[in-house]
Amino acid sequence: MSEDLKKDKQTAISRRQVLVGTGAALAASALAAPSILSATTKPESARTTATSGVALQDQVWDFEKTPTPIPDSKIVETLSTDILVVGTGAAGMPCIASALETGAKVMAIEKIPQPKYDPSRPDLSRAIGAWFGFAGGRLYEKRGVKLNLGELAAAQAHSALWRCDQRQINKVIKYGPKVADWWLDILEEQGIDPETIPIETHPEMNLEKKRQGTYVNWQSTGLILPAGRAEHAFEKHINDNGFQITYETPAQYLIKEGGRITGVVAKSPKGFIKIKASKGVILCTGGFEGNPEMIKKYLPESAQIREIYGKKTNTGDGFQMAKWVGARMDSWPLCPMTWDGMNPEALKLGYDFVGIARQAWLYVNAFGERFMNEDATFAAVGKSMFMQPRSMMWTVFDEKWRDDDVLEKVAGTVCRRMTTRRIPFVLPFNTKEANEKLIQAGVILKGNTLEELATKMNQAGPSLGIGADLDVNTFKATVQRYNDLARKGEDEDFYKDPQKFFALDKPPYYAVRTTVGILVAQGGPLVNDNFQVVEKEGKVIPGLYACGNVAGGFNGFEFDMIADIGSLGRACISGYLAAKHAAGVKA
Repeated sequence: MSEDLKKDKQTAISRRQVLVGTGAALAASALAAPSILSATTKPESARTTATSGVALQDQVWDFEKTPTPIPDSKIVETLSTDILVVGTGAAGMPCIASALETGAKVMAIEKIPQPKYDPSRPDLSRAIGAWFGFAGGRLYEKRGVKLNLGELAAAQAHSALWRCDQRQINKVIKYGPKVADWWLDILEEQGIDPETIPIETHPEMNLEKKRQGTYVNWQSTGLILPAGRAEHAFEKHINDNGFQITYETPAQYLIKEGGRITGVVAKSPKGFIKIKASKGVILCTGGFEGNPEMIKKYLPESAQIREIYGKKTNTGDGFQMAKWVGARMDSWPLCPMTWDGMNPEALKLGYDFVGIARQAWLYVNAFGERFMNEDATFAAVGKSMFMQPRSMMWTVFDEKWRDDDVLEKVAGTVCRRMTTRRIPFVLPFNTKEANEKLIQAGVILKGNTLEELATKMNQAGPSLGIGADLDVNTFKATVQRYNDLARKGEDEDFYKDPQKFFALDKPPYYAVRTTVGILVAQGGPLVNDNFQVVEKEGKVIPGLYACGNVAGGFNGFEFDMIADIGSLGRACISGYLAAKHAAGVKA
């Protein structure tokens, strides 16, 4: 064997061992998650090699193998209910509340311990985000926010490149107003004034004309409320109605009898338990961003993904359980939400992202070259970064970042916005205080001149993974070209929106290195528009439902956020409708 081949083989073995070790660590952090994770500690049989002639999507890796059933002798308790909800995040909590309203007997299991709610960081919860996309409701009517439902449906289908079930999209749109009002009623009951909840109308943007560049238009549908606040309110609501979630009880596998799903085997602190559900099991288990082996198999661009910022406890449990009972699964590859603004140094300081890096400033690659229209969706920025050296970039800006007049124009979404001038809400990592802290910590580099800034970028580059390849003259020429076009008011290079095009000419100058990351990795069993899971021939698997990010057929290839209904609102609506259908009650 040649030395090169030996090195290649050693590298492959080393990478496999790293992935296996990561999977084992995640399994521990997930509090004894289902046996799909324990399989990742078996490196010799962990996957089929590429040379076997089996396509990646057809390979069966160890974590996908159907587990051996737990013998009855090891079942310490058998419980019975009408409806069992597995998972209690953005889909699960509304699902429980909706099911309880029907009078059905309901049980809900959650694998993690009960989270402690921190009102100062409501963005940190079981679910991620602050954007509940509903296609209407009383707040919209009261505030005169008009929606074009046809455009909304088309935008969502376009975002998925039409690899989606448009019936499911239409169902989410149709029931959006009803579920939005129901959702608001529960929040108001728990002390959250609906009048304090902004609606994402993208007021900073000129929506009268079609957008240049990456996307055509943003659709205005999102009610802005951190997921943690909604989650806390819903749990208080169900507790007030005498219901308690069973925590620290990860599901192991579904029970299938006579072609019907009749329950789940789970692992409680007391041991293995069997939960029989006469009317249905509803999977609300989230995505698979916490499972590195699933990311490797189902997201072919995973080699370019530098950071995983999603929930480490979302390990694809519901995905695997549905697959084991014969569900028809989303086509390979599955759907990530690739995200810009990722920065592990900021994470250590308590910030999920670098907020200012997500504005439409100047983006340059490791060599100091501009490479894209910066006025793009978050996923578009991430995908464009994939193509750059080391899949990283620098965001460059000047002292204008402190000017609310400028910030108002460069913003446009709840995740980007840094000023409360138009919308009274800013995420914690988008505040000016957060940026000041990152500047003081040296995460955001600062220079009085472009030469000084470039020097600092090269000095910091190797430790940040982007290297020291930035050519000072190239960088200065890039900024000069950018400034010339900005003053001209026309981006002849990348066709950026003139509204968001500012010359960088007010020192000091700043730069921050960001990477491509994943916020959510979603996909799973295909469902009909009642959110019933279907088998390979498209027929319903009786007794099984899937909601939120574990359900397939909604977002395809990329979670692009062109249409807000692909967000937390979709999870809420699907949970609400699945519960009503399982209980036999008309929604």
